[in-house]
Amino acid sequence: MTVILCRAARALVVFAVAAATVHAAPFFEPGGGTGFLLSTAVQAPAGTTQIFGNLTDGTGGQIPNTVDLYEIALSSLTTIVTPFSTSLVPFPSLFLFDSLGLGVAWAAADLATGETTLPSILPGTYFLGISFFGIFPASDQPPSEQGDIFDPFSDGGGPVGPGGASPLTGWYGDVGSQWDISAYRIDFFTTGEPIPEPATVFSAAFALLGVWLAARRRRA
Repeated sequence: MTVILCRAARALVVFAVAAATVHAAPFFEPGGGTGFLLSTAVQAPAGTTQIFGNLTDGTGGQIPNTVDLYEIALSSLTTIVTPFSTSLVPFPSLFLFDSLGLGVAWAAADLATGETTLPSILPGTYFLGISFFGIFPASDQPPSEQGDIFDPFSDGGGPVGPGGASPLTGWYGDVGSQWDISAYRIDFFTTGEPIPEPATVFSAAFALLGVWLAARRRRA
């Protein structure tokens, strides 16, 4: 019994240290920006709760960057939202692809609230794209409407476009030159059972250690 308690306490301490190292935190787009292809997507750390970045249409001599693509790992059921704010990208679109780059779902902004929402995403590894409205993913080369992965005339949904059975190869579309540089924020809301906070795990570990020490004193 003493050996079992000792091992359990030791395992809990190790888990608590690991949990502390992946504690939920925001992630900021790297200074050089992200890529927009599967091979150049930026990986967000495990436990990311928000992503902050910028898009630009090329106005004022800026290099156009109308799409950002991230690789994300979700450990529980998650809803992904870009909230409305006058200081953020107006009416952005969100696109979700599986680990192979196949389309999963997309969402356009709700014109009433300004928010863009991808609800109830199952745990797994995905690629998440955010773009100005009017930019769409395709699976042909060069990217065009003939390779649409999703239906660009809908408000969102699954990969029902003519290119929906093939992985992402690029993006096409035009946003004009009215947005200049626009910031964005992507929020991740988990609806599954949360991972215990490190403090809770530490408390459980030390409680088990206390029981183990008391047992040793009684034996002595």
